Amino acid sequence: QQGVHAQDLLDVITELDDQLKARLFFLVERDLHQAEPDAASALPWVWLAFGTPGRRECALTTWQSNGLVYDNPSDAAAAARAAAWFALLAQKIEDAFEACGFVSSEEGIVAFAEPFRQPLSAWQAAYRQWASGTEATATRRAAPCFDFRALYGHTALADTLRDTIRQALAGTDAAPRPGIVRLLLDEATSLKPPFTMFGRRLVREKAENGEEGLNLRERGLRPIVGMARALALDLQQTRRTSTFGRLRFVADEVSDIAAEARSLTHAFTTLVDLHVSTQMRAVEVGEKATDWVDPEALSRSQQNLLKEAFRTMGEVQESLRQRYNLR
Repeated sequence: QQGVHAQDLLDVITELDDQLKARLFFLVERDLHQAEPDAASALPWVWLAFGTPGRRECALTTWQSNGLVYDNPSDAAAAARAAAWFALLAQKIEDAFEACGFVSSEEGIVAFAEPFRQPLSAWQAAYRQWASGTEATATRRAAPCFDFRALYGHTALADTLRDTIRQALAGTDAAPRPGIVRLLLDEATSLKPPFTMFGRRLVREKAENGEEGLNLRERGLRPIVGMARALALDLQQTRRTSTFGRLRFVADEVSDIAAEARSLTHAFTTLVDLHVSTQMRAVEVGEKATDWVDPEALSRSQQNLLKEAFRTMGEVQESLRQRYNLR
């Protein structure tokens, strides 16, 4: 992986992931139509990737968050038929995912769960509610749903959802800008860098399975992803869902926080490089790829780069908390 930019590396892994899933969707849908021809719904549908796959940031271990959107049924009979058919389709796809080794989202954001398998109108209502920020817990839980990409099916449904989100984020004269940005920024800036008391060393934590070190995804990648997401949504940017793309957009569009966006880009690059390279080395020696890295096992130069990335993250977190009056 030497000499390959972090974003290019993520793109390659994600492209392989996308191609495998596209073939899987085709085969599952074809086989289900052959097995249950009388149960099929003719409504257009689309499979959405949320979270890490939605941002095109797949590593060698990635949680699968997803949803299924289908067109609005014309009447109650069509609605019942669609609900039954797409429940069956989503379950068959989930079974195929499991057989291929994909791991479902810990948050339960998966298409075989009914709340994330709905007609377009229900999804539009859900996004308006999440964007309003009036139910803070629901908005925070649904944050990965704002990272979506259409992986298979009728992409026009996904485009309609993006338009709905953009309108909800803009607000109106009668309804002010929604509170989602402050909610998401507050969460993303609350998890501080994992330094010891005097900031000289990185802490070593312990996972439930006994692993020791740092969980790079939780302690480093997730806060930067969250900041980039919130800043992009504040600018009503819904088409760029990758963290790199969002940070570039913010750097280009908003001069007063361009420096913070560029700093986060450098920090994110360092963390992605270390995250993926650590996973690849584990796989090469027959070990399981995880999100954990032991700082003490790194070279001196890697330790310094990691510390600098976390310091940068902490500085930007503090800057954004002041800018958005988060206390």
